[in-house]
Amino acid sequence: FGAPDNCSLTLNNCTLNNNEAIGGAGGSRASGGDAWGGGLSVLTSSATLTNCTVNANQANGVNAYGGGIYALTSTVGVENSTVNGNQANGSVEGEGGGIYAYDTTLTLVGTNVKGNKATTAYNNIFDGP
Repeated sequence: FGAPDNCSLTLNNCTLNNNEAIGGAGGSRASGGDAWGGGLSVLTSSATLTNCTVNANQANGVNAYGGGIYALTSTVGVENSTVNGNQANGSVEGEGGGIYAYDTTLTLVGTNVKGNKATTAYNNIFDGP
């Protein structure tokens, strides 16, 4: 699922479950390359998730970022939600199993981010730079 450039996305009472990004964003089935945002990709946009579950999603590629949520140059708010059991599986680099936020304003309120896995670093959350 994705929020492309300059878009505003609001999700309420939702479940993003068992999705996969392979070599591209938001569930793309392209072979090889980088993968980002197994459950949700937010690219230069804004997204708000309230009372949502982001569970058992995967980003699989050479480099994999954000098994549950991937955000780049965006604003993301997650409230009263759970981000659990997601994976960033990269053969070279895998970061941010739960959430990968780069150059992003990330706000978590009453949200549990736990039990996520990444192959190289930041099992639950990468928030940088």
